[in-house]
Amino acid sequence: MSRARVPRPRVRARWLVEGRYRWGYTSTSVGRYGTQTIVVQVLPPGTPRVLRRCTHLTRSWAPLSGAGTAAGAPIGAAIADVSLFAAGAIVLPLLVLVGMVMARVTHPVRSRTVSASAFRSSIRASVVDDLHFARLQHLAEGLHDAETRIDAGDIRWPEYADRWERAFAALAPPR
Repeated sequence: MSRARVPRPRVRARWLVEGRYRWGYTSTSVGRYGTQTIVVQVLPPGTPRVLRRCTHLTRSWAPLSGAGTAAGAPIGAAIADVSLFAAGAIVLPLLVLVGMVMARVTHPVRSRTVSASAFRSSIRASVVDDLHFARLQHLAEGLHDAETRIDAGDIRWPEYADRWERAFAALAPPR
């Protein structure tokens, strides 16, 4: 087991472009009265780096394009000597078009991505819900461990890819 380390700058830079995990996404939350929720999305194993990055950008494109419009419109207005509204009316459609192209390019990856979620409540305890939650939590922790270990150089790509494939197979619907 590797000891906890501060991620290197290149790892943090990869997180900005590709997301925290190469294999997909996980999210956990705790709601009112102790209700816990976990969501795990696993990309298809072997997805090329470029498509993983585009998928990550597509996932967060709406807020990015809003920020791009807010930042680009004043610059465009100053450069082209047009009103702020006109500059925004030029920038926003371009960003929407880029988002549509990225959505089209990443559709094969996003359509094959497997997703699962579970919740458990401290008020209404259910053995089935608790088992499903624990299974997903264990799967997410295993993938997180693999990601941490490959970033630290403790494991090689074949072992990482094997864990990714097993997690994908565990979440994929039966054929």
